[in-house]
Order: sequence, then structure tokens, then C-alpha cells
Amino acid sequence: MRGFCSSVSQLSLPVLSSRGGRRAAAEFLYLATSGIPHFLWGRDGMDRISEKNRYSFLLAIMDFLPVLLFGISWIRIIQRGGGLLAAIGMAMIFFGGLSKAIWKMYVVQTGKEYGTLQKLFRILMPAGGTLALVAAIRWCCSAPWHLIISRSVWILLAGFVLGMFLMGIWGRTLDDSRKSTWIKELTNLIAQSFLLWFVMVY
Repeated sequence: MRGFCSSVSQLSLPVLSSRGGRRAAAEFLYLATSGIPHFLWGRDGMDRISEKNRYSFLLAIMDFLPVLLFGISWIRIIQRGGGLLAAIGMAMIFFGGLSKAIWKMYVVQTGKEYGTLQKLFRILMPAGGTLALVAAIRWCCSAPWHLIISRSVWILLAGFVLGMFLMGIWGRTLDDSRKSTWIKELTNLIAQSFLLWFVMVY
């Protein structure tokens, strides 16, 4: 490893010693570091006219409904002793979804984007989803046998999983029109309804 680093240093020194090499290195460092604030904080306050046109006030309100249903499911699972892993994972998902809903309402009302909320969504959702998935697998392994073989259990869980699967597909295949956004919102609402139904019954 030391020999490799030495070789790289020997190759890079002649390049950096030239005027063009120093200029290229400076430009590279500038480009590499200028994106750090954008990655951390997003594009707060920048005009997003196209985003404002895509979302209506009703659509922004609609985005809070799946978050509300998921929040009720989260509380219900905590009350029934779902475990710390599930509680933390679902909390991260809830606050990630809430940040996305608030971001959408902010866009509709101001025509500008508060990018920090988008960053929270992109961080909390995958992390919380991973924890919730592990908790769900552990539940399946320890659940009573009569629940495992219950047809109604699998119907409700299949409805939720199918809804989440379709959300992933819509995110990759549908465009950013208002109609497509409504399709995504309704799919998410139906999926969260299946989840809430499951945790209320079982």
C-alpha cells in the first residue's frame, strides 16, 4: 500500500508542478467542495415554479393523509409492544413522510423549495424502512402460528406490500404531471389503509 501511494505521488508531482496542472487541481477542488452545502441543505428558497404548478393545494393536503394513517399505525404498534426496532424504524418513516408533506405544502404556498425537508425525507425514509423491514421479518418468525396461516393476515399485508411496490414503480415510470402525482398519492393512501387495518385487527 505504501509503495502504491509513493507511485501515485511520483506521478502526480510533475503534473501539479505545471501551471495547467495546478489550475486543473484548483478547479477540481472547487467543484468537489461547492456541492457540499447543496447536499447538506438543499436549495432552500429557490424558485420552483414548475413544482408549484405540479401540486395543487388539495394535492398537498392529500399528502398528509397517508402520513396520518401511518402515524396511527405507528402508535398502535407501540401500544401493542411491537418492539424498539419497529418503533424507531416507523418513527423515522413517519417524520420522513411528514417532512415531504410539509415540503409539498411549502412549495404550493410559496412557489419555492425548502430543500432541507427533501434531504430529511431522503435520509429518514430508507433508513427507517430498513429497520421496519427487519422488525417485520422478526415478527413473522415469532408470530403465533394461527396468525401465520390466517388468510386475512396475508391479504392485508399483501395489500400494503403491493401498494409500496407500486409506489416504487410509479416513482420510476410516471412523469411529474399532476395526474401522475395523484396516482402516486392514491396508491400510497390505499397502502397505508391496508397497514392500519392490519395493526387494528391484529
